[in-house]
Amino acid sequence: MSKKDVIAFLNEAKQTPSPAAVERCITSLPEVRRPNRLLPLMKLQITSMPASMYVLAFCAVVLQHFLFDRMEPGDTLAVVGISSAAVAQLFAWHLTLSGAGNMTEIEKCCKYSYGQILLARILCLCALTVTALSAAIVPGAAANRLGVGFVLAAALPTLAGALAALLWANYVGNSDTALMTVYLVTALLTGLTLEWITEAGLFLICAIVLAVLSALVIQTKTLTNRRMYHEAYHY
Repeated sequence: MSKKDVIAFLNEAKQTPSPAAVERCITSLPEVRRPNRLLPLMKLQITSMPASMYVLAFCAVVLQHFLFDRMEPGDTLAVVGISSAAVAQLFAWHLTLSGAGNMTEIEKCCKYSYGQILLARILCLCALTVTALSAAIVPGAAANRLGVGFVLAAALPTLAGALAALLWANYVGNSDTALMTVYLVTALLTGLTLEWITEAGLFLICAIVLAVLSALVIQTKTLTNRRMYHEAYHY
């Protein structure tokens, strides 16, 4: 049998399935869903946190509730705001600093991109910080009828410190010590001026909080994109 005969035989042997058979095949295929890679990564980050961090955060919340009953509202605002910022720093130290645990090299070559890891840690940090702030400030403010302005003002040291640290990381340097110093100094200075800010009224407090939150979103996006596109390794 010649080559031409073989080709002719194979062409004649081809069978084209009917449109109905093709439709049944497509219908029977399983649905292809894009796997959610961020939620499992967030769960991994949360469970990898040392138990001592959660214990310290709980103790800080209890202490803040104790202060609500022992201090004047003005002094309580400053102390609670600064201490809440310190609790957020505990979480930030273990979640977002690149040098924590000396895992940078492994993280840059694992199945997750470094941008995904960083984004998951930032989301975990936001969730933990909001939970700690709410548990520490809202019940005491409600019990003492201090109002929404007190709650927003008490969160300002944490927000301002986070914004200052992000600006430093994006435009100055990535030194862990410098980042923590900038964060703590900004939170401390903001906490000491909270009484003056609250005297200006609720409208100004809301405007400041919204402005800081907007800047935080922009700077977080900048940090994540920069780490994503300029990482040394990628899976």
